[in-house]
Amino acid sequence: MTIFSASSDSDRCKAFASSMGAPRDPVQKPHPPLIVGGAFPHAATRAIAYGDGWIPIGGRALDPLEVLAQFRQMAKDAGRNPASLSFNVFGAPRDLEMLKRYRDAGVDRVVLMLPPKP
Repeated sequence: MTIFSASSDSDRCKAFASSMGAPRDPVQKPHPPLIVGGAFPHAATRAIAYGDGWIPIGGRALDPLEVLAQFRQMAKDAGRNPASLSFNVFGAPRDLEMLKRYRDAGVDRVVLMLPPKP
């Protein structure tokens, strides 16, 4: 299946592809969302510039909810509609109260780590 082509006019995709050494432009319309993962603030900046969303890693030193408002403000400052960018959490805790906090704060999706097979 071809997902990217080197011949379309999407500047966002070309810039991302050039920086990552990937093919340049999505062929599929609509294309699969480009979710950029990594730490704040650098990955968040790349997500705003090139992606359709950001997925920080949960359970690290920084609570993703601590930077959600900053991420949305950064999107506004860059001329992006914050609502057009998904905010996701990778490695979210398996804690119902924390998951409710994520939901209530506007987190779009979480990726849970499952325990190893017993």
